[in-house]
Amino acid sequence: MMTGVTHLAMKSIASLAIVLFACAAASAGVQAAPSMDISSHHDRQTVKDSAIVLSGTASDPAGIAAVTVSLNRGPWKSAELTDQGAGPGGNVSWSVRLELSEGANIIAINATNSANDTTIQNMLIDYSIQQGENGGIILAAGCIIAASVIIALLAMRARPPRPRAEDDSAVVKVKAPDEPGK
Repeated sequence: MMTGVTHLAMKSIASLAIVLFACAAASAGVQAAPSMDISSHHDRQTVKDSAIVLSGTASDPAGIAAVTVSLNRGPWKSAELTDQGAGPGGNVSWSVRLELSEGANIIAINATNSANDTTIQNMLIDYSIQQGENGGIILAAGCIIAASVIIALLAMRARPPRPRAEDDSAVVKVKAPDEPGK
């Protein structure tokens, strides 16, 4: 059974080992992944045009080698990088044109630094044809049509039923005239 002092010593040794490992990794040149910001759109945004230009910035002390984008788990597409002259430690702006499908679109953005470390951000953009002023008009027209159909159906149910042939009160019996001479 460990005493309190022994337990404390074991924890201290474990903590020291973690710190030493972190220091060794830092001195060996282990780099953090690039940082990235998406400025043109936000997660769960709804857009009314299928064509968008997604853009933002990426930075890393080692420099940014590439920014790639995947739409709906499709192939990775290279984004156009600007400010490449900044070199190591600089920021780059990036942009890519995408053609969205109607409905929810899953977009993955991957920034890679010169040391081949990556950062991936995922976002969802919804492309909806019925948005804004026209969407409101279409929705209102749909509601008016639905209400008209319901009113017509209710009016049909409110009419008195038509008489049936087997109902004696509604059937007038006509006797054919007798033929002369019979």
